[in-house]
Amino acid sequence: MKKINFSKLYQSILYIYIFLPIIIFVAGWLKWYYSIPVCALILFSLIKAISEETLQADFLFQKSNWSKLIGALFIISFWVFISGIGGLCYQNSDHEIRNTLYRALVEYDWPVISLDGSRGLIYYIGFWLPSALFGKIFGYKSGLGFQDVWAVLGIFIVYSLICLKRNKVDFWSLAILILFSGLDYLGVWLLQKDGIDLLTATHIEWWAFDFQYSSNTTQLFWVFNQAIPAWVVTSLLYVNENKRNMLFILSGILFTSTFPFVGLLPFVIYWLLKDFKLNKNFFKQIFTIQNCVGVFVIGIVSLLYLIGNVSAGKVSSDSVSNILIDPSVVLLKYLLFCLFEFGIYLFVIAKYEKKNILFWICCAVLLICPWIKVGGAHDFCMRASIPALFILMFLVIKAIDCAMEKKDKFFLICITCVLLIGAITPFNEIHRSIRESISYMDQGISVKYPEVSIEDDLFQIDNFSGSTKSNLFFKYFAK
Repeated sequence: MKKINFSKLYQSILYIYIFLPIIIFVAGWLKWYYSIPVCALILFSLIKAISEETLQADFLFQKSNWSKLIGALFIISFWVFISGIGGLCYQNSDHEIRNTLYRALVEYDWPVISLDGSRGLIYYIGFWLPSALFGKIFGYKSGLGFQDVWAVLGIFIVYSLICLKRNKVDFWSLAILILFSGLDYLGVWLLQKDGIDLLTATHIEWWAFDFQYSSNTTQLFWVFNQAIPAWVVTSLLYVNENKRNMLFILSGILFTSTFPFVGLLPFVIYWLLKDFKLNKNFFKQIFTIQNCVGVFVIGIVSLLYLIGNVSAGKVSSDSVSNILIDPSVVLLKYLLFCLFEFGIYLFVIAKYEKKNILFWICCAVLLICPWIKVGGAHDFCMRASIPALFILMFLVIKAIDCAMEKKDKFFLICITCVLLIGAITPFNEIHRSIRESISYMDQGISVKYPEVSIEDDLFQIDNFSGSTKSNLFFKYFAK
Protein backbone atom coordinates (compact mmCIF):
# COMPACT_ATOMS: atom_id res chain seq x y z
CA MET A 1 0.00 0.00 0.00
CA LYS A 2 1.37 3.39 -1.05
CA LYS A 3 2.23 5.68 1.86
CA ILE A 4 0.27 8.96 1.97
CA ASN A 5 2.38 12.06 1.33
CA PHE A 6 0.86 14.27 4.04
CA SER A 7 2.92 17.32 3.06
CA LYS A 8 1.60 17.23 -0.50
CA LEU A 9 -1.96 16.57 0.68
CA TYR A 10 -1.71 19.49 3.12
CA GLN A 11 -0.33 21.80 0.42
CA SER A 12 -3.14 20.79 -1.94
CA ILE A 13 -5.85 21.53 0.64
CA LEU A 14 -4.23 24.87 1.43
CA TYR A 15 -4.06 26.00 -2.20
CA ILE A 16 -7.52 24.72 -3.04
CA TYR A 17 -8.87 26.69 -0.07
CA ILE A 18 -7.35 29.89 -1.45
CA PHE A 19 -8.36 29.43 -5.09
CA LEU A 20 -11.67 27.55 -5.03
CA PRO A 21 -13.71 30.79 -4.67
CA ILE A 22 -12.21 32.42 -7.77
CA ILE A 23 -12.60 29.20 -9.77
CA ILE A 24 -16.30 29.03 -8.80
CA PHE A 25 -16.68 32.70 -9.69
CA VAL A 26 -15.10 32.34 -13.12
CA ALA A 27 -17.16 29.22 -13.89
CA GLY A 28 -20.40 30.77 -12.60
CA TRP A 29 -20.13 34.38 -13.74
CA LEU A 30 -18.26 34.49 -17.05
CA LYS A 31 -19.52 33.59 -20.51
CA TRP A 32 -18.51 30.04 -21.38
CA TYR A 33 -15.94 31.04 -24.01
CA TYR A 34 -14.14 33.08 -21.33
CA SER A 35 -14.71 30.80 -18.36
CA ILE A 36 -13.33 27.61 -19.96
CA PRO A 37 -9.85 28.97 -20.88
CA VAL A 38 -9.60 31.08 -17.70
CA CYS A 39 -10.54 28.11 -15.47
CA ALA A 40 -8.06 25.94 -17.39
CA LEU A 41 -5.27 28.47 -16.83
CA ILE A 42 -6.05 28.79 -13.12
CA LEU A 43 -6.26 25.02 -12.63
CA PHE A 44 -3.00 24.46 -14.52
CA SER A 45 -1.31 27.17 -12.42
CA LEU A 46 -2.79 25.70 -9.24
CA ILE A 47 -1.35 22.26 -10.01
CA LYS A 48 2.01 23.80 -10.94
CA ALA A 49 2.09 25.91 -7.75
CA ILE A 50 1.33 22.89 -5.57
CA SER A 51 4.06 20.88 -7.31
CA GLU A 52 6.58 23.69 -6.71
CA GLU A 53 5.55 24.46 -3.13
CA THR A 54 8.39 23.87 -0.68
CA LEU A 55 6.33 23.92 2.53
CA GLN A 56 7.06 20.79 4.54
CA ALA A 57 4.22 19.70 6.81
CA ASP A 58 5.31 16.17 7.83
CA PHE A 59 6.09 17.46 11.31
CA LEU A 60 2.42 18.28 11.87
CA PHE A 61 1.28 14.72 11.29
CA GLN A 62 3.47 13.00 13.83
CA LYS A 63 1.46 10.85 16.23
CA SER A 64 2.57 12.96 19.20
CA ASN A 65 0.76 15.98 17.72
CA TRP A 66 -2.59 14.41 16.84
CA SER A 67 -4.26 14.91 20.22
CA LYS A 68 -3.21 18.57 20.31
CA LEU A 69 -4.40 19.18 16.76
CA ILE A 70 -7.77 17.57 17.50
CA GLY A 71 -8.07 19.66 20.68
CA ALA A 72 -7.23 22.81 18.70
CA LEU A 73 -9.84 21.85 16.08
CA PHE A 74 -12.51 21.65 18.80
CA ILE A 75 -11.51 25.05 20.21
CA ILE A 76 -11.53 26.64 16.73
CA SER A 77 -14.92 25.06 16.00
CA PHE A 78 -16.35 26.56 19.19
CA TRP A 79 -14.86 29.97 18.31
CA VAL A 80 -16.53 29.84 14.90
CA PHE A 81 -19.76 28.47 16.40
CA ILE A 82 -20.19 31.48 18.73
CA SER A 83 -19.10 33.96 16.03
CA GLY A 84 -22.55 33.88 14.41
CA ILE A 85 -21.32 32.50 11.08
CA GLY A 86 -24.08 30.35 9.63
CA GLY A 87 -26.63 31.70 12.14
CA LEU A 88 -25.92 29.13 14.86
CA CYS A 89 -25.34 31.76 17.58
CA TYR A 90 -26.06 35.44 18.15
CA GLN A 91 -25.13 37.58 15.17
CA ASN A 92 -23.85 41.16 15.27
CA SER A 93 -25.55 43.80 13.15
CA ASP A 94 -23.17 43.37 10.18
CA HIS A 95 -24.78 39.99 9.56
CA GLU A 96 -27.88 41.79 8.33
CA ILE A 97 -26.15 42.33 4.99
CA ARG A 98 -24.00 39.18 5.12
CA ASN A 99 -27.08 36.95 5.49
CA THR A 100 -28.75 38.78 2.61
CA LEU A 101 -25.67 38.39 0.42
CA TYR A 102 -25.61 34.67 1.02
CA ARG A 103 -29.33 34.33 0.24
CA ALA A 104 -28.90 36.29 -3.00
CA LEU A 105 -26.03 34.01 -4.03
CA VAL A 106 -28.13 30.91 -3.36
CA GLU A 107 -31.51 32.00 -4.73
CA TYR A 108 -30.53 34.14 -7.73
CA ASP A 109 -28.99 32.91 -10.96
CA TRP A 110 -25.29 33.70 -11.41
CA PRO A 111 -24.19 36.36 -12.09
CA VAL A 112 -26.45 37.95 -9.45
CA ILE A 113 -28.39 40.79 -11.11
CA SER A 114 -31.49 42.67 -9.97
CA LEU A 115 -34.82 41.64 -11.48
CA ASP A 116 -34.95 44.74 -13.68
CA GLY A 117 -31.40 44.06 -14.89
CA SER A 118 -30.07 47.48 -13.92
CA ARG A 119 -27.93 46.55 -10.90
CA GLY A 120 -25.42 43.81 -10.25
CA LEU A 121 -23.99 42.40 -7.03
CA ILE A 122 -20.41 43.70 -6.89
CA TYR A 123 -18.60 42.87 -3.68
CA TYR A 124 -15.79 40.67 -2.36
CA ILE A 125 -18.10 37.65 -2.27
CA GLY A 126 -15.44 34.95 -2.46
CA PHE A 127 -15.83 33.53 1.04
CA TRP A 128 -19.50 32.71 0.43
CA LEU A 129 -19.16 31.09 -2.99
CA PRO A 130 -18.26 27.54 -1.80
CA SER A 131 -21.15 27.56 0.69
CA ALA A 132 -23.50 29.20 -1.84
CA LEU A 133 -22.70 26.49 -4.40
CA PHE A 134 -23.27 23.91 -1.67
CA GLY A 135 -26.56 25.65 -0.85
CA LYS A 136 -27.70 25.63 -4.48
CA ILE A 137 -27.12 21.87 -4.64
CA PHE A 138 -28.25 20.74 -1.18
CA GLY A 139 -30.47 23.57 0.01
CA TYR A 140 -30.20 26.96 1.71
CA LYS A 141 -29.79 25.64 5.27
CA SER A 142 -27.15 23.11 4.25
CA GLY A 143 -25.15 25.94 2.73
CA LEU A 144 -25.42 27.92 5.96
CA GLY A 145 -23.89 24.99 7.81
CA PHE A 146 -21.15 24.71 5.20
CA GLN A 147 -20.16 28.32 5.96
CA ASP A 148 -19.10 27.14 9.42
CA VAL A 149 -17.17 24.20 7.96
CA TRP A 150 -15.40 26.52 5.52
CA ALA A 151 -14.54 28.99 8.30
CA VAL A 152 -13.22 26.25 10.63
CA LEU A 153 -11.08 24.80 7.84
CA GLY A 154 -9.57 28.22 7.07
CA ILE A 155 -8.73 29.01 10.69
CA PHE A 156 -7.35 25.52 11.28
CA ILE A 157 -5.05 26.05 8.29
CA VAL A 158 -3.89 29.33 9.86
CA TYR A 159 -3.23 27.64 13.20
CA SER A 160 -1.32 24.83 11.50
CA LEU A 161 0.86 27.38 9.68
CA ILE A 162 1.65 29.05 13.01
CA CYS A 163 2.71 25.64 14.32
CA LEU A 164 4.87 25.00 11.24
CA LYS A 165 6.61 28.34 11.60
CA ARG A 166 7.41 27.58 15.24
CA ASN A 167 8.07 23.87 14.66
CA LYS A 168 5.88 23.01 17.65
CA VAL A 169 2.23 22.34 18.37
CA ASP A 170 0.77 23.85 21.53
CA PHE A 171 -2.27 25.71 22.80
CA TRP A 172 -0.86 29.01 23.97
CA SER A 173 -0.23 30.15 20.37
CA LEU A 174 -3.89 29.32 19.63
CA ALA A 175 -4.90 31.40 22.66
CA ILE A 176 -2.96 34.36 21.22
CA LEU A 177 -4.63 33.84 17.82
CA ILE A 178 -8.05 34.10 19.48
CA LEU A 179 -7.28 36.83 22.01
CA PHE A 180 -4.82 39.09 20.16
CA SER A 181 -6.03 42.69 20.17
CA GLY A 182 -5.04 46.30 20.62
CA LEU A 183 -5.37 47.80 24.09
CA ASP A 184 -8.86 49.18 23.52
CA TYR A 185 -9.68 49.12 27.21
CA LEU A 186 -7.02 51.77 27.90
CA GLY A 187 -8.51 53.99 25.19
CA VAL A 188 -12.00 53.64 26.63
CA TRP A 189 -10.73 54.27 30.14
CA LEU A 190 -8.91 57.42 29.02
CA LEU A 191 -11.39 58.98 26.57
CA GLN A 192 -14.87 57.87 27.57
CA LYS A 193 -16.31 59.51 30.65
CA ASP A 194 -18.42 56.55 31.73
CA GLY A 195 -15.58 54.07 31.36
CA ILE A 196 -16.55 50.47 30.70
CA ASP A 197 -18.52 47.87 32.58
CA LEU A 198 -17.18 44.48 31.55
CA LEU A 199 -20.49 42.86 32.49
CA THR A 200 -22.26 44.75 29.69
CA ALA A 201 -19.95 43.24 27.05
CA THR A 202 -20.18 46.28 24.81
CA HIS A 203 -18.36 46.72 21.49
CA ILE A 204 -15.48 48.96 22.61
CA GLU A 205 -13.29 49.26 19.51
CA TRP A 206 -14.63 52.63 18.36
CA TRP A 207 -13.02 54.36 21.34
CA ALA A 208 -10.88 56.54 19.03
CA PHE A 209 -14.04 57.59 17.09
CA ASP A 210 -12.36 58.17 13.69
CA PHE A 211 -10.17 55.05 13.65
CA GLN A 212 -10.42 51.35 14.43
CA TYR A 213 -8.07 48.37 14.30
CA SER A 214 -10.08 45.23 14.99
CA SER A 215 -9.03 42.31 17.16
CA ASN A 216 -8.91 38.85 15.57
CA THR A 217 -12.10 37.85 17.36
CA THR A 218 -13.85 41.05 16.25
CA GLN A 219 -12.81 40.35 12.67
CA LEU A 220 -14.20 36.83 12.89
CA PHE A 221 -17.47 37.96 14.49
CA TRP A 222 -18.05 40.91 12.13
CA VAL A 223 -16.05 40.55 8.87
CA PHE A 224 -15.15 36.85 8.64
CA ASN A 225 -15.56 36.98 4.85
CA GLN A 226 -12.52 39.27 4.52
CA ALA A 227 -10.54 38.19 7.57
CA ILE A 228 -10.24 34.43 7.15
CA PRO A 229 -8.91 34.38 3.55
CA ALA A 230 -6.52 37.24 4.45
CA TRP A 231 -5.25 35.32 7.49
CA VAL A 232 -4.63 32.20 5.39
CA VAL A 233 -2.69 34.01 2.65
CA THR A 234 -0.76 36.26 5.06
CA SER A 235 0.25 33.23 7.14
CA LEU A 236 1.34 31.18 4.11
CA LEU A 237 3.44 34.00 2.69
CA TYR A 238 5.01 34.74 6.08
CA VAL A 239 5.78 31.11 6.87
CA ASN A 240 7.15 30.15 3.47
CA GLU A 241 8.56 32.94 1.29
CA ASN A 242 8.34 30.99 -1.96
CA LYS A 243 8.89 33.59 -4.71
CA ARG A 244 7.80 31.15 -7.44
CA ASN A 245 4.25 31.15 -6.05
CA MET A 246 4.12 34.47 -4.20
CA LEU A 247 2.21 36.65 -6.68
CA PHE A 248 -0.10 33.76 -7.50
CA ILE A 249 -0.94 33.33 -3.81
CA LEU A 250 -1.43 37.07 -3.37
CA SER A 251 -3.85 37.20 -6.31
CA GLY A 252 -6.05 34.71 -4.47
CA ILE A 253 -7.30 37.36 -2.03
CA LEU A 254 -7.84 40.26 -4.42
CA PHE A 255 -11.31 38.82 -5.03
CA THR A 256 -12.07 37.65 -1.47
CA SER A 257 -10.38 40.31 0.68
CA THR A 258 -9.76 43.40 -1.42
CA PHE A 259 -8.68 45.83 1.31
CA PRO A 260 -6.40 43.28 3.03
CA PHE A 261 -4.89 42.63 -0.43
CA VAL A 262 -3.79 46.29 -0.54
CA GLY A 263 -2.44 46.10 3.01
CA LEU A 264 -0.42 42.99 2.17
CA LEU A 265 1.31 44.54 -0.86
CA PRO A 266 4.17 46.26 1.05
CA PHE A 267 5.09 42.96 2.71
CA VAL A 268 5.01 41.06 -0.59
CA ILE A 269 7.23 43.69 -2.23
CA TYR A 270 9.72 43.24 0.60
CA TRP A 271 9.65 39.43 0.35
CA LEU A 272 10.11 39.59 -3.44
CA LEU A 273 13.04 42.00 -3.25
CA LYS A 274 14.65 40.34 -0.25
CA ASP A 275 18.14 39.08 -1.13
CA PHE A 276 17.75 40.58 -4.61
CA LYS A 277 21.49 41.25 -5.05
CA LEU A 278 22.44 37.75 -3.94
CA ASN A 279 19.84 35.96 -6.01
CA LYS A 280 21.08 35.22 -9.54
CA ASN A 281 17.77 33.55 -10.47
CA PHE A 282 15.62 36.46 -9.23
CA PHE A 283 13.65 37.07 -12.46
CA LYS A 284 13.38 33.36 -13.23
CA GLN A 285 11.85 32.75 -9.79
CA ILE A 286 9.33 35.59 -10.05
CA PHE A 287 8.19 35.29 -13.66
CA THR A 288 6.78 31.79 -13.32
CA ILE A 289 3.65 30.66 -15.12
CA GLN A 290 1.58 30.68 -11.95
CA ASN A 291 2.72 34.17 -10.93
CA CYS A 292 1.92 35.52 -14.38
CA VAL A 293 -1.51 33.89 -14.34
CA GLY A 294 -2.10 35.39 -10.89
CA VAL A 295 -1.25 38.91 -12.02
CA PHE A 296 -2.62 38.96 -15.56
CA VAL A 297 -5.57 36.56 -15.39
CA ILE A 298 -6.91 36.41 -11.83
CA GLY A 299 -5.88 40.02 -11.21
CA ILE A 300 -7.58 41.38 -14.33
CA VAL A 301 -10.78 39.33 -13.85
CA SER A 302 -11.04 40.40 -10.21
CA LEU A 303 -10.40 44.07 -10.98
CA LEU A 304 -12.84 44.16 -13.90
CA TYR A 305 -15.53 42.83 -11.58
CA LEU A 306 -14.73 44.90 -8.48
CA ILE A 307 -14.10 48.22 -10.23
CA GLY A 308 -17.81 48.44 -11.00
CA ASN A 309 -18.64 48.81 -7.31
CA VAL A 310 -20.01 52.35 -6.86
CA SER A 311 -18.05 52.97 -3.65
CA ALA A 312 -14.78 51.78 -5.17
CA GLY A 313 -14.23 55.13 -6.85
CA LYS A 314 -14.95 57.18 -3.74
CA VAL A 315 -11.52 57.64 -2.22
CA SER A 316 -11.29 60.43 0.32
CA SER A 317 -9.40 61.43 3.41
CA ASP A 318 -11.88 62.54 6.03
CA SER A 319 -9.20 62.29 8.67
CA VAL A 320 -7.01 64.77 6.79
CA SER A 321 -10.02 67.10 6.35
CA ASN A 322 -10.82 66.85 10.04
CA ILE A 323 -7.26 67.66 11.02
CA LEU A 324 -7.50 70.93 9.09
CA ILE A 325 -10.64 71.82 11.03
CA ASP A 326 -9.53 70.67 14.47
CA PRO A 327 -5.86 69.61 14.26
CA SER A 328 -5.03 69.27 17.95
CA VAL A 329 -7.96 66.98 18.79
CA VAL A 330 -7.53 64.71 15.75
CA LEU A 331 -3.77 64.44 16.21
CA LEU A 332 -4.14 63.60 19.89
CA LYS A 333 -6.68 60.85 19.11
CA TYR A 334 -4.42 59.53 16.34
CA LEU A 335 -1.36 59.42 18.59
CA LEU A 336 -3.30 57.65 21.36
CA PHE A 337 -4.77 55.27 18.80
CA CYS A 338 -1.33 54.33 17.46
CA LEU A 339 0.05 53.96 20.98
CA PHE A 340 -2.69 51.67 22.30
CA GLU A 341 -3.45 49.68 19.13
CA PHE A 342 0.08 48.70 18.14
CA GLY A 343 2.69 51.07 19.58
CA ILE A 344 2.99 49.39 22.96
CA TYR A 345 3.39 45.99 21.28
CA LEU A 346 6.15 47.33 19.04
CA PHE A 347 7.90 48.95 21.99
CA VAL A 348 7.84 45.75 24.05
CA ILE A 349 9.01 43.38 21.28
CA ALA A 350 11.59 45.83 19.87
CA LYS A 351 14.18 44.13 22.09
CA TYR A 352 13.94 41.04 19.87
CA GLU A 353 12.52 42.33 16.58
CA LYS A 354 13.88 45.84 15.93
CA LYS A 355 16.37 44.52 13.36
CA ASN A 356 13.58 42.72 11.50
CA ILE A 357 12.41 44.69 8.43
CA LEU A 358 8.89 43.29 8.91
CA PHE A 359 8.79 45.08 12.26
CA TRP A 360 9.24 48.44 10.50
CA ILE A 361 6.87 47.63 7.63
CA CYS A 362 4.18 46.82 10.19
CA CYS A 363 4.86 50.14 11.86
CA ALA A 364 4.67 52.09 8.58
CA VAL A 365 1.48 50.40 7.31
CA LEU A 366 -0.32 50.83 10.64
CA LEU A 367 0.70 54.49 10.82
CA ILE A 368 -0.64 55.21 7.32
CA CYS A 369 -3.91 53.23 7.19
CA PRO A 370 -6.00 55.57 9.40
CA TRP A 371 -5.59 58.45 6.94
CA ILE A 372 -7.12 56.69 3.92
CA LYS A 373 -10.85 56.30 3.37
CA VAL A 374 -12.54 54.39 0.54
CA GLY A 375 -16.34 54.41 0.23
CA GLY A 376 -18.72 55.74 2.83
CA ALA A 377 -17.21 54.12 5.92
CA HIS A 378 -13.82 53.52 7.55
CA ASP A 379 -13.41 50.05 6.05
CA PHE A 380 -9.99 50.73 4.57
CA CYS A 381 -8.48 51.57 7.95
CA MET A 382 -10.10 48.55 9.61
CA ARG A 383 -9.46 45.98 6.86
CA ALA A 384 -6.29 47.02 5.02
CA SER A 385 -4.62 46.77 8.43
CA ILE A 386 -5.48 43.07 8.82
CA PRO A 387 -2.22 41.66 7.33
CA ALA A 388 0.01 44.07 9.30
CA LEU A 389 -1.81 43.28 12.55
CA PHE A 390 -1.55 39.57 11.82
CA ILE A 391 2.18 39.77 11.12
CA LEU A 392 2.55 41.81 14.31
CA MET A 393 0.89 38.89 16.11
CA PHE A 394 3.42 36.51 14.49
CA LEU A 395 6.26 38.76 15.69
CA VAL A 396 4.84 38.77 19.22
CA ILE A 397 4.70 34.95 19.21
CA LYS A 398 8.24 34.80 17.84
CA ALA A 399 9.50 37.21 20.53
CA ILE A 400 7.83 35.14 23.25
CA ASP A 401 9.54 31.98 21.95
CA CYS A 402 12.90 33.79 22.02
CA ALA A 403 12.25 35.07 25.54
CA MET A 404 11.33 31.57 26.74
CA GLU A 405 14.58 30.17 25.34
CA LYS A 406 16.58 32.92 27.06
CA LYS A 407 14.43 32.75 30.22
CA ASP A 408 13.79 36.48 29.95
CA LYS A 409 11.27 36.74 32.80
CA PHE A 410 10.93 40.52 32.68
CA PHE A 411 9.95 40.48 28.99
CA LEU A 412 7.52 37.61 29.54
CA ILE A 413 5.83 39.47 32.40
CA CYS A 414 5.56 42.66 30.32
CA ILE A 415 4.18 40.99 27.18
CA THR A 416 1.75 38.90 29.25
CA CYS A 417 0.36 42.05 30.88
CA VAL A 418 -0.04 43.73 27.49
CA LEU A 419 -1.75 40.67 25.99
CA LEU A 420 -4.12 40.36 28.95
CA ILE A 421 -5.20 44.00 28.67
CA GLY A 422 -5.75 43.51 24.95
CA ALA A 423 -7.72 40.31 25.62
CA ILE A 424 -10.51 42.38 27.22
CA THR A 425 -11.76 43.25 23.72
CA PRO A 426 -12.20 39.67 22.42
CA PHE A 427 -13.51 38.68 25.86
CA ASN A 428 -16.26 41.28 25.40
CA GLU A 429 -17.13 39.96 21.94
CA ILE A 430 -17.23 36.34 23.13
CA HIS A 431 -19.12 37.27 26.31
CA ARG A 432 -21.77 39.20 24.35
CA SER A 433 -22.27 36.39 21.85
CA ILE A 434 -22.73 33.69 24.50
CA ARG A 435 -24.96 35.86 26.71
CA GLU A 436 -27.18 37.06 23.86
CA SER A 437 -27.42 33.58 22.30
CA ILE A 438 -28.71 32.10 25.56
CA SER A 439 -31.07 35.05 26.08
CA TYR A 440 -32.51 34.80 22.56
CA MET A 441 -32.99 31.05 22.84
CA ASP A 442 -34.71 31.38 26.23
CA GLN A 443 -37.13 33.88 24.67
CA GLY A 444 -37.70 31.73 21.60
CA ILE A 445 -36.17 34.40 19.34
CA SER A 446 -34.02 33.44 16.36
CA VAL A 447 -30.31 34.16 16.87
CA LYS A 448 -29.99 34.82 13.14
CA TYR A 449 -29.97 38.54 12.34
CA PRO A 450 -32.98 39.56 10.18
CA GLU A 451 -32.16 40.07 6.53
CA VAL A 452 -32.89 43.14 4.43
CA SER A 453 -34.57 43.07 1.03
CA ILE A 454 -32.34 41.90 -1.80
CA GLU A 455 -34.05 44.10 -4.39
CA ASP A 456 -34.92 47.18 -2.32
CA ASP A 457 -31.84 47.30 -0.11
CA LEU A 458 -28.89 45.13 -1.17
CA PHE A 459 -28.96 46.25 -4.81
CA GLN A 460 -29.41 49.89 -3.79
CA ILE A 461 -26.43 50.14 -1.41
CA ASP A 462 -23.31 51.45 -3.16
CA ASN A 463 -20.94 49.30 -1.09
CA PHE A 464 -22.47 46.10 -2.48
CA SER A 465 -23.59 46.85 -6.02
CA GLY A 466 -23.13 48.80 -9.22
CA SER A 467 -24.79 49.55 -12.52
CA THR A 468 -24.73 46.79 -15.10
CA LYS A 469 -25.14 49.17 -18.03
CA SER A 470 -21.95 51.17 -17.51
CA ASN A 471 -19.92 48.21 -16.25
CA LEU A 472 -17.38 46.58 -18.58
CA PHE A 473 -17.59 43.29 -16.72
CA PHE A 474 -21.36 42.91 -16.98
CA LYS A 475 -21.53 44.29 -20.53
CA TYR A 476 -18.85 42.14 -22.15
CA PHE A 477 -17.73 39.29 -19.89
CA ALA A 478 -20.60 38.19 -17.61
CA LYS A 479 -23.19 35.68 -18.77
